[in-house]
This record gives sequence, C-alpha cells and structure tokens, in this order.
Amino acid sequence: MWDEGTDALSVKYNLSGSQTAFRNNTSAQYAYANIQTTMRLGAWRFNTFDSWNFDDNNGNDFSHLQAYAERAIAPLQANLLIGDLNTSGELFNTTNLRGIKLATDEQMLPGSMRGFAPVVRGYANSNALVTVKQGGNVLYERTVPAGEFIIEDLYSTGFGGDLNVTIKEANGATQTYSVPNSSVPGLLRPGYKKFAVNAGLLRDSSLHIKPFIGEFTWQQGLNSLFTLYSGLQASPEIKYHSLLAGTALNTPIGAFGFDIQRSFYNAKGMQACDSLCKMAFRITYSKYLEETKTNFGVIGYRYASSDFYTVGDAARQFDLEKQGKSGTIRNRFKNRIEASITQQLSDNWGSFYVNGIWGQVWSGTNNATSNQSTYQLGYNNGYRSLNYSLALSRTFNINGNIDNTVYLSFSVPFGTRNGDKPYLNTTASFNSQSSNIRVGLNGSTGKENILSYGGYFSESSKNNTEFGMNMGYTAPKISMGGSYTQNLNGYSAALYSSGGFVLHSGGLNASAQLGDTFAIIHAPDLVGEKLENYPGQKINSNGYGILPSLTPYIYNNVTFNFDEMSSNEEVVNIQEYKVVPTKHAALKIDITAKKINTVMYQLMDVNKNVIPYGSIAYDTHGNNIGIVGQGGMITLDSINTKTIINIETTKGNRCSIAPAENINAADSVSSVKTMLCKA
Repeated sequence: MWDEGTDALSVKYNLSGSQTAFRNNTSAQYAYANIQTTMRLGAWRFNTFDSWNFDDNNGNDFSHLQAYAERAIAPLQANLLIGDLNTSGELFNTTNLRGIKLATDEQMLPGSMRGFAPVVRGYANSNALVTVKQGGNVLYERTVPAGEFIIEDLYSTGFGGDLNVTIKEANGATQTYSVPNSSVPGLLRPGYKKFAVNAGLLRDSSLHIKPFIGEFTWQQGLNSLFTLYSGLQASPEIKYHSLLAGTALNTPIGAFGFDIQRSFYNAKGMQACDSLCKMAFRITYSKYLEETKTNFGVIGYRYASSDFYTVGDAARQFDLEKQGKSGTIRNRFKNRIEASITQQLSDNWGSFYVNGIWGQVWSGTNNATSNQSTYQLGYNNGYRSLNYSLALSRTFNINGNIDNTVYLSFSVPFGTRNGDKPYLNTTASFNSQSSNIRVGLNGSTGKENILSYGGYFSESSKNNTEFGMNMGYTAPKISMGGSYTQNLNGYSAALYSSGGFVLHSGGLNASAQLGDTFAIIHAPDLVGEKLENYPGQKINSNGYGILPSLTPYIYNNVTFNFDEMSSNEEVVNIQEYKVVPTKHAALKIDITAKKINTVMYQLMDVNKNVIPYGSIAYDTHGNNIGIVGQGGMITLDSINTKTIINIETTKGNRCSIAPAENINAADSVSSVKTMLCKA
C-alpha cells in the first residue's frame, strides 16, 4: 500500500531582514534567506538547500549548502542517498560526506516493531487472558490458548521501567511475573538488524585536502538480553582506519552498553605506545526505578591516550601536516562523563533533575590535560495555573574559570476572559558577572489566521535596560511578522516571512506550513471546504488544497471539516481516505465527494392531493433518492431535481416529475415549492 506519490516540485523558504541604529549615528543592515527545494520524480527525491546573506561589512554571500538525491529501497527496508550526506553518529562520530549512503530506515517498520522492547514469553494452562502493564498502565492484552505464548510486537517502552505480566486462567487463577526492560542506544529487538554503508569525500570547508572516507556499521539483536554491533572506518589517502565492536545488554538492574574503538593512524612525531594506546572505550547505562519514579542514565567515555584519532581528527591533522605546519590537533577529550537523574516527586510536589558533564581534554604539549565541566540542578512545579522553575548551574571552563548561575522563572495566564489567554512570564538570572530580570507577555489568537504577539522589559545590573515587542501573523498561505528592540545603545527592527509552494500537474499552490511528506488534495467540487486538523487549509479556487504534513509508512487519514456548511447544503459520496506515503512523498488524492444544495418540496398529484406518506422517490437509474414524509414533504438535492423523478406511492401508483418543472426551484429551506407528479 506504500504510495510513492506524484511528480511535484516543492519550495520552502525563510526570509528575514533587520536594521540596527546606534546612538553614535552608525547603523548596520542585515538580510538572510534560505530556500529548500525538492523535485519528486517517481520514487526519487532531488533536494537542494541554499542560503544567501548580506551585511554592511561583507556584502552578499551565497552558499550552496547541500544537494542530494534519495529514494526508498523497500526490499532492504533502507533508504538510498546520493550527494551531500551525514553519517548517523550512532556508533562513530557524525561525519559530513559527499558521496553515497545506504542505511536501514526504521520508519519502514510498523510502530509495534520500532525501537526496543523485550520479547514476553509465558505458559498458560488453559485459555487465558495475558495482560502486560508498565507503571500501572496496560500496554498489551490478549487471550491466548493453552500452551506456550510469545509476544513480540510490543511498542517501544524503553524508559518506562520493567514490564509486569499477568496470566489469568479460565478458572480464575492468576500468575504474575516481571520482564526486565531498559534501553540504551544500540539496543535492538531480537532478530532485528540495522546496517549503514557510507562512502564519499569529506565535506569540510576548513580543509584544503578532502580525503575519501568509507564507513560501514552493523547492529544485530540476538535476543531480549544481547545486541551486538560493530563498525569499520577507512580513509586510504590519509592512511587511516578504525575498528569498533560492542554490545548492549538489557538486564534486571538496567541496560548497559560497552564498546571499544581502535584507530590506526600515525601522525608525524607520534611516539610508539603500548597495546592500549590509540583506543577509545565507551560505557553507557540507563535505568528507570518504577517504585521511586527515578530515571537515571550515565554515559562515560575514556580515551586511552592522546594517540587516539577519530577520522575527522586524522583528516585535520593530515591537512595540517601537508601545509607544512607543526603541532597536533588538540582540544580532544581524554575522559568524558555525562550523567543525568530525573526524579518525580509525589503529591503534587513537582520534579527535580540533576545532570552534569565532566571532561578531561588533551591540551598543550607533553600530553598535558585540562579539565572542563558543567553541572546543573533544577526543580519544576506548578500551583493551579502558575508554573515555576528553579535551576542552579556551575561551569568550569578550559581555562580554569568558574561561573555560577541561578535561574528562576514563573509563568501564569494573564486576564480572566475565556478563550485565548496571554501568558505573563518572568525570568531572573544571577551569576558572578551580572544579574538580569526580564518580564514578558506572550499570546496568540485566532483559529485559521493566527495572530501572535508579545512584549518584554528587561533590566540588568550593568545598566542595560531594554524593551521589545514582536508580532506575527500566520495565514493559510504565508507566515510573516516583525520585532522591535530598544536599549540604551540604540534600536533594532526586523521583519521575517516564511512559507512554501508546490508546483504539480494541476497548478501552483501555496502553504504557510509544508512538511517533507505531504498531500495534494484534488477536490474540484469542494472548493472552499476546510481540511481537518490543519487550521486555515482549504480547497482553493483551482480545486486543489495542500495537506501540509503526513507521516511516512503508516496510515494517514484525510478528512474534511464541514462544521460551517449551511443547513441547506449536503456532501454526497464522501468517504474515509487512508493513505500510506513513502518518505518525502507528495501524494495526490482525488476526492470524488460533491457538495450539493438540498431543498424541501411538497409533492402533489394533478388533483392537488398530497403524495402519501412513505412513498419512495427514484432517479432515472432506479436509485432511491428519498422517502416522502408527512404532508407530502420530501428533501431533494440540486442534482436530482435536474432529471426525471419517479414516484412509487404506498398505494402502488406511479407518477413522475419532469425536470422542466423543477427549474428555478426553491432557493432556501424557508421557501417550500410544490411539484406536481403526473401519471
């Protein structure tokens, strides 16, 4: 059922410009634009991304940022990309290349097979009801026959805690047990595999030499406990290659991941080293404690020595040496630990979190190191309509300087009227250098054409008083707005606009929002009618409308909103449309429904006697088009009244109404026209 879509060209754009004037009578102008185009031809999508900016100092600068072609390879459940690409970064560091990529696309799997979830196994003694819960919520329930059962299609629930399984037998007996369930990056379902092949020239504008790089990764889920993964990187030009191997485990005490990467690269002046040099170790851990509602994870990296190089490090070092410059690439982590804890408190006491990053960086010469770290502690809660948060942070930078900061914020609805209410936001921050307080009001109104607005006032301990305002307007076909800021040094004013266009076989349509996957709705008989769930999107005068966003590889429902249709209008042949687009497709959906006017008539025979209650009206094809009510009243549409109408009365008599007699029929429900039925 996958639909590759129709041939179409889509264009998405962002425009902005600003002017700043200073008190010393100087000024600065700045303008920026970016445009993303996608040409869809069959299963292929050809993409480009370009930008342009202008400022007083540098003038015009046009940049061609990215261009690539892609398509789905369904038998491999993979996506093929040719051109400018980025590697995934799941196992090795993300690398920008210009070449080719073939990689598993997890979106092609059904939702019940995406992400990690363990296999649930059990044994029933009779026809039994099996219920799988997590945190008190039912995730899965089904009746199984006597014998062993296996549940393999649970939706991903990696960070919600262990699974509780209950088997209720036909005689009422129950048995309950737990299945470990935690997840770290790289953990896959049993039997599922992922691969990626990347090859191309390194895309880095700072380098004079852009070497060819190849990368291959493979991940395989063995069972609910083990996932194995490995990878290879190579660049013959700079004589670099790297090997990686690791495993991810789902255990009762949490999910673990461990891998080792060994690089093979010899920079000039590199000293001989022992068996553990040129290696990087990575450990990951994650666990959710349902009893205390605590979610924590730790990610630790340790680079064994300064001789370990990623492929990006090696390329920069090689480029440095080819230019005859001495030294080595520095500011690379020797050790790095990331940790986070989130705690949900009970009885409306809110939640708090703790996270931090500590790293030891190679710097200077003689393998010297320096430390840098950031730690944060925060608390969030609300009381009725008031939301508030408090955060503390401490940063140690590479130079040994310490920066302590306190953040405090409040948010509360402003006003008492119903409907759209603006929010009053207050934020205060304090650190060793300065303190700042900011009060702002932000809101929006409208359903189809949305007007957003805001304003703020801020005061700093460094005598930097500032206020600003902004306003935005989003219509069905374009989004635009502006802002103004004033402080003691001058003012700044800015304007922006964004939107998109779709050129297709039926013409040109515009939309303020335009996703990567969308639909072109062709409904010539529903001009002016609105599409459901997308405010302001409707069928335009050319008979086409844009449904701005669809989700690839799953059912998407296409429906209309007829709430504002007048009482004498009716839609016929309407049906539920379900579509399954491929990634980045532009689907064309032909809607056969028609909008018609309905009018009430009183039917009489030639003797001015009303047609009996319960008589049936037929069109020329014998289709039932209505039943006569009390007093000979019947409701007919504007299409049927243009043809001969046949009446079969409850007494077995037949008569007909000629179309000529129905011309200039009643214009509204309030006026009832009498029609004569002749034998």
